[in-house]
Amino acid sequence: MDEGTRHAVISADDHGPILAMTTWFLICTLIICTATRLGVRFATRSPRTVDDLLILAAATVAIGGAVAGSFAVESGFGKRISLLTPAALEKIQKELYTATVLYILTIGLSKLSITTFLERLACTSNHKISVIILYTVSISWTFAFTTGVLFQCELPRPWAVLNGKCIPMLPFWIAACLVDVLTDVGMIILPIRIVSSLQLPSRKKTAVISTFSLRTLLILLGITRVILLDRAIHGDWSFDSIPYAITTQAYSTVSVIVACLPGLKPFIDSVRTGMLSASLARRERLRPHNRPSVPTVCPAEASIFVFENQGRVKPRPKPVTPLRPLLYIPAPAQQLSSGSRRETPPRPPPPPEALRPDLTCFQPRLLGQNSTVVSCERKKKKKDKHRVKRRGMITKTRQWEVKVEGVSI
Repeated sequence: MDEGTRHAVISADDHGPILAMTTWFLICTLIICTATRLGVRFATRSPRTVDDLLILAAATVAIGGAVAGSFAVESGFGKRISLLTPAALEKIQKELYTATVLYILTIGLSKLSITTFLERLACTSNHKISVIILYTVSISWTFAFTTGVLFQCELPRPWAVLNGKCIPMLPFWIAACLVDVLTDVGMIILPIRIVSSLQLPSRKKTAVISTFSLRTLLILLGITRVILLDRAIHGDWSFDSIPYAITTQAYSTVSVIVACLPGLKPFIDSVRTGMLSASLARRERLRPHNRPSVPTVCPAEASIFVFENQGRVKPRPKPVTPLRPLLYIPAPAQQLSSGSRRETPPRPPPPPEALRPDLTCFQPRLLGQNSTVVSCERKKKKKDKHRVKRRGMITKTRQWEVKVEGVSI
């Protein structure tokens, strides 16, 4: 059996192929999820944002870590340490050193991507302060533990964890896991607090909260990773480290996949309506009654108006078109100056007698045709002080007094 094919067979003394197969299965899943997220961005023609770039960087670094781990397996990682030569051990340590540095960077970039997404959802001051705290802790965690891994052993061989002078590995990774778990808990609680105030049906709200709650898998993987590290340190460093290496690869891959989920279109379609109504309700409660309302755009509202862009883009105001009146209202006539007079048109001449209408039908019939109406007046009546006035209703009528040639009716 030649040198290039012996690591493809799983044996009692070689578990390296298990790590290789698991690693590339996880990496294929990661590539599919990352491509789906970026494909949604291009399909919806939405602008690329900072969290998209961070996800792309995290996926690239994770692939680099998987390649470094695969080279370690090719060099003999996973075999019994008694079967490895000193040159092979030195090469394995260098490749695992590179994979560990890339692992820390992958976790840090995925945390920053989630935090950047949460920054656009935060509208209240408490939410924004929480996001700033998450930013600070994530950046500090990434910088501190990357530096710790880079200088974990004495120079000029910082990768020599077997025979070099190094820091205590188990306390170092326990501290890293503790801070990591705390940030994951914050990234679960903060979105739940934001989403719980949205006007959403219970089914959609549960789906959104479940998306963020998937980070509990990372908490479980992180704790399991520390437990398996203790077993690898006190056992066969190469052979017993395979479960620890698989858990480490699963942690970095799941971290990127979980960070990809909030950027998918079905998630935003579930959130944007409730987010808009909740934001409008909150502004209505805080609006003074004696002041005109001034529209303000918070990052969450901006992500609703533009979704799928999710960017910090202010919505463009629509042009206001004047409403067309239902009735025609003529424009007011121009006022005349004080010196000018308004001329009245001449009165038309009266029509001839032949063209005048016959008005005899309006005369009282009881008096005969030869009667002539002298006067017509309303009879005066005493005012009723207790009369109830009702606008728009006829409350009483008055009689008319008609005099026809000395006869009063």
